Amino acid sequence: MPLTNFFLKFNVYMNMKSQNLIILISLFVFLISCRKDGQKKNDFRANYIGEYELYVHSHHWQYNAYDYWTEDTIVGEVFIYDSTQSYSYLQNTFYPFTEEEISNALTIRFTEFYHSYCYLQEDDTIRSAGGYHYSHSGYFTGDSLYFNVVGLGGLGGGSDYYTRGKKL
Repeated sequence: MPLTNFFLKFNVYMNMKSQNLIILISLFVFLISCRKDGQKKNDFRANYIGEYELYVHSHHWQYNAYDYWTEDTIVGEVFIYDSTQSYSYLQNTFYPFTEEEISNALTIRFTEFYHSYCYLQEDDTIRSAGGYHYSHSGYFTGDSLYFNVVGLGGLGGGSDYYTRGKKL
């Protein structure tokens, strides 16, 4: 009888231990799956940050004066947009307006002097947008960037930039 009593007590002890373990694992999974307010998921823009070797095909024109194309290869850069940075941005008057757009914005330096801030959508496309005399659009695919700025200028002249490149 004492041996049977021992196995009964051992069985009850093991069942309680198993239940406690299941409760502990469930609590751990629940805590891991919860996110605090303001905690951001992984930033999908991180895949695109860095330097790019860019091939820039440019078209420049001035009314009744010239019309020519240039080709340059430069090291451009893509980085997280920060409104406190003092870069010479293209006058992008249509956005970013909302917090979501600001939180998903990137800056693209596609020439030595021009920077453009862009709203990157989660499907890897750059939402088409622009200012008074220009517009831009583009997309990322793998380690490549395709980005265009057209109509940059005024009534008497302007430039268009067609850019493609690979991440270095």
